[in-house]
Amino acid sequence: MPHTTVDTIVYVIVGASGSGKTTLYKELMKLRPSFKRCLTETTRSPRKSEIPGMDYIFRYPPDFEFKKLSGYYVE
Repeated sequence: MPHTTVDTIVYVIVGASGSGKTTLYKELMKLRPSFKRCLTETTRSPRKSEIPGMDYIFRYPPDFEFKKLSGYYVE
């Protein structure tokens, strides 16, 4: 199988809850509209301002645990 290269750079923004990750992401999107966001999954309930499928993928804890045990997630 031939080796191929992909000219893609992945940036990961991490931080504690409330540290400003979303604010930073939104500002970066203004500068670089070509950036894409990877949605993360969570078992917490959506906040009033959050839209499921746009901000996070919200899972019921049993569904999340099943997927985790099935090897669905990468950690």
